[in-house]
Amino acid sequence: MIYTLAVHLPIVGLSILPLLFGLPLVLAPIHIAFLELVIDPACSIVFEAEAPDRVMQQPPRRRSEHLLSGGNVLLSLLQGLITTLLVGIGYFGMLAQGLAEGEARALAFVLLIVANAILIVSCRSTRVGPLAGLAGLSRTGWTILLGTGAFLLLVTRWPWLAQLFRFHVPSWPHMLLALASGVLCLLAYEGVKWLAGLRAGRQAS
Repeated sequence: MIYTLAVHLPIVGLSILPLLFGLPLVLAPIHIAFLELVIDPACSIVFEAEAPDRVMQQPPRRRSEHLLSGGNVLLSLLQGLITTLLVGIGYFGMLAQGLAEGEARALAFVLLIVANAILIVSCRSTRVGPLAGLAGLSRTGWTILLGTGAFLLLVTRWPWLAQLFRFHVPSWPHMLLALASGVLCLLAYEGVKWLAGLRAGRQAS
């Protein structure tokens, strides 16, 4: 539930922000459809098939406690906001530097998809740490992540598919920078998770 809320916030934000600033759209219907091809399997296969993360060692929730607590909602919103700001600022910055619209859109999309994949990893575990979310990742989870990466390379590097997605094939230096920026989102996601854990601990005490 944390992942579902967090991952849809950038879709909404990146659909609205260009309109507010009079800039070319980042996401068209075909891009959102691609995103849903990642989001739906992540929710229905990766998360729902996961073994519980220390759930049976925790005391049961109080009956008055909400299924999705205020802290978890805040965590979702912060993670979604981080993704929205990172992709939005990157997209606006690339356009301001004179990058072609199609290449800027392609790089923003790469950044968004990689950040989404990293968010899956981060949300798998309540523990804080860059590698905590990878521990015990199922073969199905790896298949979805690697399949997403392969399809992302196809739609950004194969000219016919890139044109279908309204992309210009980006240069490799720009492509690698977008990939690295998406991976670095993990540090931000884990930092927010750590702060959320501190807040929950203080409330419990």
